[in-house]
Amino acid sequence: MCKCIWGMDTKEEFDAKWDEIVTSNGLKDHPWLSLIHALRENWVPSYVKHVFSVGMSSSQRAESCHAFFKQYINRKNTLMEFIVRFERALGSQRRKELMADHVDTNEKPPLPFRTPMQHQMARIYTWEILEMFEREDFRSLLCLFELVEQDETQCMYKVSEWVNPGVTRMKELVHDKDADKAYCSCKEFEFWGFELLENSFDDIRGKLTRLLSSRARVEEEPNGEVGTSSSQVRMKDPHRVKAKGCARRVKGQKEKAAEGHKRRCSKRRKTDHDRRSCPKLVSGSSSSDAEVGAAVDENLQPSQSTQDREPTMTESFLQEFDFLYGSGV
Repeated sequence: MCKCIWGMDTKEEFDAKWDEIVTSNGLKDHPWLSLIHALRENWVPSYVKHVFSVGMSSSQRAESCHAFFKQYINRKNTLMEFIVRFERALGSQRRKELMADHVDTNEKPPLPFRTPMQHQMARIYTWEILEMFEREDFRSLLCLFELVEQDETQCMYKVSEWVNPGVTRMKELVHDKDADKAYCSCKEFEFWGFELLENSFDDIRGKLTRLLSSRARVEEEPNGEVGTSSSQVRMKDPHRVKAKGCARRVKGQKEKAAEGHKRRCSKRRKTDHDRRSCPKLVSGSSSSDAEVGAAVDENLQPSQSTQDREPTMTESFLQEFDFLYGSGV
């Protein structure tokens, strides 16, 4: 079905191929296929090729946009996520455009045949357009032209294009001598806009001549050479650097945050000392030590009441015994 829609050049070829596919699959009375076949003049390429579309289909622009943004956006994203991802997608697209511009400006494309025409087109076209031109140039080598009819106003040619081994596609080409225009049965000239280009061919030729002359002037400049070495090199002044002494070590964010935090005393909540050197704790411990020492001295020294009291009878008897017989007995 896809080959039937996109591979047929004329209306007759499409209708014949459509009937063959529908009949072979038993879908002759299918309601949906019958409906879209009735609307074939609005969407089948072989029916709308006479309209200038620059080679694009009716839904190609929307489908390409959807395929591109589907890589970044989905239906589950919030509004903030959508804005961020949309900006990221645009940034990626702009970066690809800048890279393509850089390649077109500073690099030379590879030429498969190296003909004078390809060398000329390589100086004018971008890489993408040059690849399209090379494909068309290669397809022209697979075509055979045969003059069928000629009169005073026009010439008719039969063009046979080799597609695959054993498969040849036939086309009819008419050249109008009075208008100096060409018309093909495949309607490719109208579809791609070649007929509109013929109306302003003189203007394009003048622009092409000016473009080639400007490119030649750029290539003649010393620094405008592409793919060759130049004898003159422009150098900017170097950046000034500090070569004397040792530079300071670059500190991390955690280290900077740790330096900003100062330790405080857990008792008085001040930053000029810590708990070990806190004046309040030091003075409190000294006074408590003095009180404890005084209490110990008081316990060791005999009290005043003990010194002033009179000895008992037992004490008097022991003192008298020591006096008579000695303390060693």
